Amino acid sequence: MANFDDQMPLRKISEAFKDLANTVNSQNPDLELAPFWYACSLISPHFACLGIAF
Repeated sequence: MANFDDQMPLRKISEAFKDLANTVNSQNPDLELAPFWYACSLISPHFACLGIAF
């Protein structure tokens, strides 16, 4: 059976940025680079799909 996470990349992006928002809005708003990089890395393949406009 296929993994549903592989079929829903926008859900992965949404969850990654929700986690970042929770960190920023917490009592200790220190943001580490790795989770931010991971969230951004999920977006870059979508720009390639949009073609020359990006």
